[in-house]
Amino acid sequence: MAEKVKVAFMQLSDCWGCHQSLINTHLGLLPVLPALDIVYWPTVVDFKHSSLKAREPGSVLVGFIEGAIRTKEDY
Repeated sequence: MAEKVKVAFMQLSDCWGCHQSLINTHLGLLPVLPALDIVYWPTVVDFKHSSLKAREPGSVLVGFIEGAIRTKEDY
């Protein structure tokens, strides 16, 4: 089996409902999920921001960022 693609989802100024709607309305993505290693998605799984910072640079292949920058921490 091929190595799973490491992905991270970052929520900035959007609301939880935006990420919930991604799960609910895009059921066509279900066949893709087994190929993904979701390493950070705090809306869905209890990840801490420090767990993302602790990863080696370049260890996440795809990042999804939703919302606008609202704090210095978001930069």
